[in-house]
Amino acid sequence: MKKIIAVILLASSLSAAAGALKLGDPAPAVKADLWLNGDPVNPAERDGETLYVVEFWATWCPPCRKSIPHLNELQAKWKDQKVVFIGITDEPEETVRPFFEKMKMAYHVAIDTNRVTVDAYMKDIPGIPHAFVVDSKGLVVWSGHPLSGLEETIEGMLAGTYDMEKTRALQKIEQELQELVMNGNYEKAAAKVEELISQGSVKMEYFQVQLGLLAQTGETARFPEVYQRMFAAFEGDAESLNTLAWIACTSPFSMCDLDIAWKAAQRAVELSGRKDPTVLDTLARVYYALGMLEEAAAVQEEAVKAGEAGEKDPDLEATLAYFRSALVTQRRIAAKKEAAPAP
Repeated sequence: MKKIIAVILLASSLSAAAGALKLGDPAPAVKADLWLNGDPVNPAERDGETLYVVEFWATWCPPCRKSIPHLNELQAKWKDQKVVFIGITDEPEETVRPFFEKMKMAYHVAIDTNRVTVDAYMKDIPGIPHAFVVDSKGLVVWSGHPLSGLEETIEGMLAGTYDMEKTRALQKIEQELQELVMNGNYEKAAAKVEELISQGSVKMEYFQVQLGLLAQTGETARFPEVYQRMFAAFEGDAESLNTLAWIACTSPFSMCDLDIAWKAAQRAVELSGRKDPTVLDTLARVYYALGMLEEAAAVQEEAVKAGEAGEKDPDLEATLAYFRSALVTQRRIAAKKEAAPAP
C-alpha cells in the first residue's frame, strides 16, 4: 500500500495540465493587499514587452525555501531584459515580513490574504511552490515547479525559440500518466513514463515515477539500470544528483545501489562546492551506509557548519550526534576484539 501511495503522490505532482488555468489562457489580474518589495505590477495589463513570472509560495513550505534563492538568481540574471518576478503568498504580513527579510527576497513580493489572486491562478493545483510564466501579450505560456523548467522556458522566450505547443503536448502526456496511475494501470503507466523521457524534456519526477512503478510491479532488479540513466541525465545538476543519491542509499535494500549513490553524492558535492548542507548530509549518509563512520561523521559536521549563519538545523545536528555515537561504539567493539585473548 505504501508503494502505491508513493507512486500516486509522485504522479499527481507532475502536471500543471490538471489546473483550471491552461496554457494560452489570459493571465488573471494580480491583486494584493500589500507589496513588500517594489511597486505593484500586473501581468494582465500587457505592455508588449515584459515577461512575468508569477510564483505562489508560503513561509511554512520547505521546497519554497529552496526555490527562493533560485528566483533571486534569475531576477538578477534578467533584471535588464524586462523579466519581472512576483512571489505571492496568502499569509499575514507579521508572518511574511520577517521571512522575506531573512531570505533576502530580491523580487516583487505580494501578500494576498483574501486569496483573490491565489484562487484565480491556483485553482485545482494541489501544491506549492508553483510558478506561471506570462508573456508580453498577457498569456500564460508555462506553468510548473520553479526549479523544473522555468529557467529554460524564459531563456526560450527571450531567444524566440520557446514552443508552447510542445509544452502543452508534454503536459497532456503527464495528465494521461496521472490517470493511468490513479486507475492502477501500472503497465501502461510505465510505457507512458518512457514516452515522456523519450521526449527529451527529462525531469527527475519522471524517473521517480518510473522507480515507483517498478517497485509496485516487483521489478526492483531494474533499479540499477534506471539509476544509471538518471546519473547520465543529470550529471551536471547537483540537486537532481542529490535526490538520486538519497534514493539509491535510503530505499529498501532491494532498491539500493550504494555504488551509484556514492558516485552521485560525490558529484553533487563537487557541483555545489561543498556549500550545500543537504548535499553534504546525503554524502554523509552514503558513507554511513558503506560503514565508513569516520568519513560520515566528518562530512556531517561539514553539513552542520554549512547551514544558515547563526541558525542550527536540529535534524542535521541529530544525525551528526548519531554518527558520532555509532563511531564510538564501533571503536569500542574494535578495541574489545583487539584485547580479546587469542583462541
